[in-house]
Amino acid sequence: MTPQPIGLQQSIRFGEDLELDLCPRRLRRGSHVLKLERIPLEILILLLEHRGEIVSREEIVARVWGNDVFLDTDNSIRGAIRKVRQVLKDDPETPRFIQTVTGRGYRFIAPVITPMEASGAKASEQEASAIPTSDRNFVSELDGWVQARRLRLAEEDKDHTAEKVAHAGRKVALIATVVVLLLAAVTVGWLWRSSRARVLTEKDTVVLADFANDTGDSIFTNTLRQGLLVQLNQSPFLNILSDDTVRTTLKQMGRQQDEAFNDHLAREVCERNHSKAFIGGSIASLGNQYVLGLKAVNCVTGDIVVQQQARVSRKEDVLDALGKQGTLLRHRLGESLASIQRFDVPLEQATTTSLEALQIYSLGIKQQHQFNYASAITLYERAIELDPNFAMAYAHLASSYFYSGKEALATEGYRKAFLLRQRVTERERLHIEAVYYLNRGELEKAAQADQLWTSLYPGDGAPYINLTVIYKQLGQFDEAFVAAREALSRDPTMLNRLNMVDSSIETGQLDEAEKVMAEAETHQLTREDSWVPLYSYEIAFLRHDQLAMERIVQGAPAESRAAHGLLALQADTEAYYGRVRRARELNRRAVGAELGHPEDAASILISEALWEADFGNSIEARGNATGGLSLDREKDVLFGAALAYAQSGDLREAGALANELAQKYPTDTIVKMRTLPMIRAAMEISQTHPSRAIELLQDAASVELGDLQVVYIRGQAYLLLHRGRDAAAEFQKILDRPYLVINDPLGALAYLGKARASALEGDMAKARAAYEQFLNLWKDADPDIPAYKQAKAEYAKLQ
Repeated sequence: MTPQPIGLQQSIRFGEDLELDLCPRRLRRGSHVLKLERIPLEILILLLEHRGEIVSREEIVARVWGNDVFLDTDNSIRGAIRKVRQVLKDDPETPRFIQTVTGRGYRFIAPVITPMEASGAKASEQEASAIPTSDRNFVSELDGWVQARRLRLAEEDKDHTAEKVAHAGRKVALIATVVVLLLAAVTVGWLWRSSRARVLTEKDTVVLADFANDTGDSIFTNTLRQGLLVQLNQSPFLNILSDDTVRTTLKQMGRQQDEAFNDHLAREVCERNHSKAFIGGSIASLGNQYVLGLKAVNCVTGDIVVQQQARVSRKEDVLDALGKQGTLLRHRLGESLASIQRFDVPLEQATTTSLEALQIYSLGIKQQHQFNYASAITLYERAIELDPNFAMAYAHLASSYFYSGKEALATEGYRKAFLLRQRVTERERLHIEAVYYLNRGELEKAAQADQLWTSLYPGDGAPYINLTVIYKQLGQFDEAFVAAREALSRDPTMLNRLNMVDSSIETGQLDEAEKVMAEAETHQLTREDSWVPLYSYEIAFLRHDQLAMERIVQGAPAESRAAHGLLALQADTEAYYGRVRRARELNRRAVGAELGHPEDAASILISEALWEADFGNSIEARGNATGGLSLDREKDVLFGAALAYAQSGDLREAGALANELAQKYPTDTIVKMRTLPMIRAAMEISQTHPSRAIELLQDAASVELGDLQVVYIRGQAYLLLHRGRDAAAEFQKILDRPYLVINDPLGALAYLGKARASALEGDMAKARAAYEQFLNLWKDADPDIPAYKQAKAEYAKLQ
């Protein structure tokens, strides 16, 4: 019997008792569901689609990962095939299911039985109950056409040799593909005759309104919109206007953020954003039953382009009915059946079976979007109490912890979400995997998840946000700029605008940064929460505009987070110019203002500890490091404290913290490649072992631009080795990149390092020029700073 396209089936049987369900995707032996990860399962489906044919590694890569992929695909394919064989109990030496064709690929060799082949039916009963008669006829018509074409081609080729048969199989697959494409065109005409022409294209955006709840039961308020959002967001075809854009638009309309987002408001938001349609929903009581309705409305004309209803017998069945109606809506809006079958996790599996848990979760998302992380955390925790298997509640709980500075709690939340990721939609699974690996510092795996995300959902901005973070950690700022721009072009949220500002500054594109900041200021929801003044201050610093810096500080709203942040920036500026007493005073005020945010207060103290160590103020450096650790012991604080201890001579504390970092973050790329080598190199320099320091910093070279302190430490080691030319080259790297050491005293101390390196080389003219540049920056410096006194003495000897 000629193979049937899997895209038109709900399940396929092979072996004695194995069955592969396509919607949802799962492999069963009888009633027992076999555990098989997503990638091995995708490869198994691909082999079944081309059963009897050789499937090359290139075809597997293109199907599963996409062509532009950042991983060792050969090992990944072999590992996935091995997992499939383990589950199927298939011996590669004497295979019953999967045959390895050396040098060419793999072939599925077992007989296959489909439901249509077993019963002769055109569509399963499950399909019939989910899709109306008119849509079901379309599926049956398409299936019959392809089946007839394949049978005829098989009959024509029956006398060919084995090699020609294999070739014909390819030909059949190609012709069948062409037939499917032709049938898609036929289908458009058929749908037109049914007054249901394709409503949307992949480029259109739609707005999702709140549900009208006429039941009198508040459990449906917010809940159904959140459930439908999850269902529709599975689709690579649909582009739902982000909630952030909706909130910004409502603000521009003069509406309240917590106002019910009814059909009238949704249509106006839709028009303002040039979206194609808005989707509305309703639920009403009908005796002991419920009537669930969905509609899509043209934003410009107000015409209803899709409308559908379903009766639901019990409250407990509403989410299931909503999921099915959402799937049908996707089909009627223009999404292909193949896409729906691939991306259609049942709503109750993707979210929760508990209406109450989903409602509380939806309220948590609203609080998180308004940056009320404490309230969001409380709500997510309650949702998880109601449903301990609510994967996305764990994911959002983790992100709220992360933005609250609670790194350990965030890590645990991401871990739990990761363990439950098979219960969510494809888009959400990619989100969970990306943030899980990023949180663990496994940058390569995080990048792989994000790149797969961009290939499956090319309209999403979120994976580009993650890639921006990854590239910055690696010191690849040009790549980060590109990723930030891609994120902003897809989703012009306030966060993405600020990320674009940050990336523009880090690549020295100050005019571009100011342009995006001007746009950001017009879209910010509250002036008090704006971080634009901090970026404006940094740009003014880079342009040496002291008056602008003062205006920005004076213009910041009193007691806002921006004002608190500016205190710390001012302190760093004073330290940059050697005015240590003033810097300490400003930092004390900044720490006091941030005591409600201990993680931020700890960061301020650690920053001070590092420049105190660089200046030679060892006692003060160790005191601030200890103070920072008393408030927080997360990764950046541990690293900064360890480095400050190492540079100020407390090797025991530095070593203990380095060991703690190694134990807490064993998988972290940056900890292994940059953080630990920096700490240990600084410890070696403190013991006058510069050669050992240089050796330790070798692995950090590829990621050194992510933290120029690496370069500074290496430069210090070369000075101790009297390798002036090498030292000068290191300090010049810092001087060439002032936008990476904004307000950082390293930017000033690099001149002093270059002066010393030039003196070692015997180039006294260059040495004097570099000393003068440093001393000019520190013309108002406190006279008792050890580094300042030593620099003046060295310069005097050159006269």
